[in-house]
Amino acid sequence: MTDNISTNTVFHFTKSIDCLESILTNDFYPQLCIEDIFGPLAGELEAEKAIPMVCFCDIPLSQIKKHIKNYGEYAIGLSKEWAIRNKINPVLYTFSNSNFSNNLNKALYPLVHSKFGEKMK
Repeated sequence: MTDNISTNTVFHFTKSIDCLESILTNDFYPQLCIEDIFGPLAGELEAEKAIPMVCFCDIPLSQIKKHIKNYGEYAIGLSKEWAIRNKINPVLYTFSNSNFSNNLNKALYPLVHSKFGEKMK
Protein backbone atom coordinates (compact mmCIF):
# COMPACT_ATOMS: atom_id res chain seq x y z
CA MET A 1 0.00 0.00 0.00
CA THR A 2 1.36 3.43 -0.90
CA ASP A 3 0.83 6.55 1.15
CA ASN A 4 -0.45 9.41 -0.96
CA ILE A 5 0.71 12.90 -0.10
CA SER A 6 -2.52 14.46 -1.34
CA THR A 7 -6.12 13.54 -2.01
CA ASN A 8 -8.78 14.12 -4.66
CA THR A 9 -10.50 16.43 -2.18
CA VAL A 10 -9.66 19.90 -0.88
CA PHE A 11 -10.64 20.64 2.71
CA HIS A 12 -11.36 23.90 4.48
CA PHE A 13 -11.09 23.59 8.27
CA THR A 14 -12.64 25.87 10.86
CA LYS A 15 -12.75 25.90 14.66
CA SER A 16 -16.46 26.47 15.24
CA ILE A 17 -19.75 25.02 14.09
CA ASP A 18 -21.01 28.60 13.67
CA CYS A 19 -18.30 29.30 11.07
CA LEU A 20 -19.15 26.08 9.26
CA GLU A 21 -22.85 26.99 9.19
CA SER A 22 -21.99 30.49 7.95
CA ILE A 23 -19.95 29.04 5.08
CA LEU A 24 -22.80 26.72 4.13
CA THR A 25 -25.29 29.61 4.23
CA ASN A 26 -23.21 32.51 2.90
CA ASP A 27 -20.27 30.91 1.05
CA PHE A 28 -16.58 31.28 1.91
CA TYR A 29 -15.46 34.70 3.14
CA PRO A 30 -11.78 35.70 3.09
CA GLN A 31 -10.16 36.48 6.43
CA LEU A 32 -6.97 38.47 6.96
CA CYS A 33 -3.97 36.26 7.75
CA ILE A 34 -0.54 37.55 8.75
CA GLU A 35 2.07 36.14 6.35
CA ASP A 36 5.82 36.61 6.05
CA ILE A 37 6.61 38.18 2.68
CA PHE A 38 10.21 38.21 1.47
CA GLY A 39 12.29 39.04 -1.58
CA PRO A 40 11.44 41.67 -4.20
CA LEU A 41 7.77 41.75 -3.20
CA ALA A 42 8.82 43.02 0.23
CA GLY A 43 11.52 45.37 -1.03
CA GLU A 44 14.23 42.74 -0.42
CA LEU A 45 13.40 42.75 3.30
CA GLU A 46 11.24 40.23 5.07
CA ALA A 47 7.95 41.82 6.10
CA GLU A 48 4.69 40.73 7.67
CA LYS A 49 1.61 41.55 5.63
CA ALA A 50 -2.09 40.94 6.25
CA ILE A 51 -3.33 38.96 3.24
CA PRO A 52 -7.05 38.20 2.69
CA MET A 53 -7.49 34.48 2.03
CA VAL A 54 -9.52 31.32 2.39
CA CYS A 55 -7.25 28.32 2.93
CA PHE A 56 -7.72 24.83 1.54
CA CYS A 57 -5.53 21.77 2.05
CA ASP A 58 -5.37 18.44 0.28
CA ILE A 59 -3.76 16.27 2.93
CA PRO A 60 -4.89 12.65 3.23
CA LEU A 61 -7.42 11.82 5.95
CA SER A 62 -4.82 9.47 7.46
CA GLN A 63 -2.77 12.57 8.35
CA ILE A 64 -5.62 14.81 9.45
CA LYS A 65 -5.32 14.36 13.25
CA LYS A 66 -2.44 16.83 13.66
CA HIS A 67 -4.08 19.28 11.23
CA ILE A 68 -7.30 19.33 13.27
CA LYS A 69 -5.38 20.44 16.39
CA ASN A 70 -4.15 23.57 14.58
CA TYR A 71 -7.04 24.47 12.28
CA GLY A 72 -10.21 23.14 13.90
CA GLU A 73 -12.28 20.00 13.93
CA TYR A 74 -14.97 21.17 11.51
CA ALA A 75 -14.32 20.86 7.79
CA ILE A 76 -15.88 21.07 4.37
CA GLY A 77 -14.50 18.75 1.72
CA LEU A 78 -14.86 19.61 -1.95
CA SER A 79 -13.66 17.76 -5.03
CA LYS A 80 -10.44 18.86 -6.71
CA GLU A 81 -12.53 19.30 -9.86
CA TRP A 82 -14.58 21.92 -7.96
CA ALA A 83 -11.35 23.60 -6.83
CA ILE A 84 -10.02 23.70 -10.39
CA ARG A 85 -13.29 25.12 -11.74
CA ASN A 86 -13.18 27.81 -9.04
CA LYS A 87 -9.46 28.54 -9.59
CA ILE A 88 -8.52 27.38 -6.10
CA ASN A 89 -5.22 25.80 -5.11
CA PRO A 90 -4.40 24.03 -1.86
CA VAL A 91 -2.01 25.92 0.43
CA LEU A 92 1.61 25.80 -0.70
CA TYR A 93 4.26 26.58 1.90
CA THR A 94 7.68 27.86 0.86
CA PHE A 95 10.84 28.70 2.73
CA SER A 96 12.52 32.10 2.58
CA ASN A 97 15.42 32.07 0.10
CA SER A 98 14.62 28.64 -1.32
CA ASN A 99 15.08 28.25 -5.08
CA PHE A 100 11.34 27.95 -5.51
CA SER A 101 10.45 31.06 -3.51
CA ASN A 102 13.24 33.13 -5.10
CA ASN A 103 12.09 32.17 -8.61
CA LEU A 104 8.47 32.81 -7.70
CA ASN A 105 9.38 36.28 -6.40
CA LYS A 106 11.34 37.05 -9.58
CA ALA A 107 8.41 35.96 -11.73
CA LEU A 108 5.79 37.87 -9.72
CA TYR A 109 7.69 41.09 -9.10
CA PRO A 110 7.12 42.68 -12.56
CA LEU A 111 3.41 41.86 -12.43
CA VAL A 112 2.90 43.15 -8.89
CA HIS A 113 5.09 46.22 -9.45
CA SER A 114 3.21 47.15 -12.64
CA LYS A 115 -0.08 46.97 -10.74
CA PHE A 116 0.93 48.61 -7.46
CA GLY A 117 4.13 50.53 -8.33
CA GLU A 118 5.15 52.96 -5.61
CA LYS A 119 2.55 51.57 -3.18
CA MET A 120 4.91 48.61 -2.64
CA LYS A 121 7.56 50.78 -0.97
